[in-house]
Amino acid sequence: MAEDAHNPEDNNPARLDKLIEAQKIMQERMKQLETQLQEARKGQKDPKNDQQELKEDIHEADDAGNEQMEMRLEGLGETIETYVSGILDSVSDSLEGAMQGMFARAERDTARSQRRAEKARRRAERVQRKLSKKRFRLTEEDLASIPEEGAKILSVLADTNRLKILQELERGPDYQKDISERTGIKGGQWKHHTDSLKAALLIDQEAVRGRYIITQLGLEAYKLAEMLYIRKKTYENEIATDRNADFDEPDGVDVSID
Repeated sequence: MAEDAHNPEDNNPARLDKLIEAQKIMQERMKQLETQLQEARKGQKDPKNDQQELKEDIHEADDAGNEQMEMRLEGLGETIETYVSGILDSVSDSLEGAMQGMFARAERDTARSQRRAEKARRRAERVQRKLSKKRFRLTEEDLASIPEEGAKILSVLADTNRLKILQELERGPDYQKDISERTGIKGGQWKHHTDSLKAALLIDQEAVRGRYIITQLGLEAYKLAEMLYIRKKTYENEIATDRNADFDEPDGVDVSID
């Protein structure tokens, strides 16, 4: 006997109710989806509005970036200003310290020079007092040595360059460079002449500053040469005047030559 292929559960009332209820739920869900789709379509924005909003967002971002950049630059400027101010303060302190040191050294050097000058003055006064108490007198031996010693002194003066050096130093102490520029005496020639003048005690040189100075003996020697030159010129003028007078025509005498 053939089996019946129909499933008896298909005619079950409970199962049919469940199928009907599931179908209703699906229909309601479809309605909800359609409603959401319509709302979504209505809520779509205009592309132009989107572009405007995008531009506004970009401007806002730029403004925010500019504000941040300005804040950073302002902070950087303050940092640089502080750094430069510190450097300037440091340099100012260094210069101030250096200047104070220079002034202090200058004051010490000035005080030292004044003390040395005072010692030299007192020493000169003592020598002067000794000479005033006991007049210096030449002995027979000294008198006999005058031609030889006098020739030595005059041989030192018998040079144009040495007299030029004495002439420059007569105006006051000066450095080799300045005297050489004015006289043209330089190098080995300068050393040769200044050594001769030093050996004759006519000039001297400062130990600290290195300037050359003329001694009292050197001043007298230069004045002697100056006096001899003036006397020579005066004597020559007198001789020339006398000779011209000898050739003057006597009154009432005709000495013309035909």
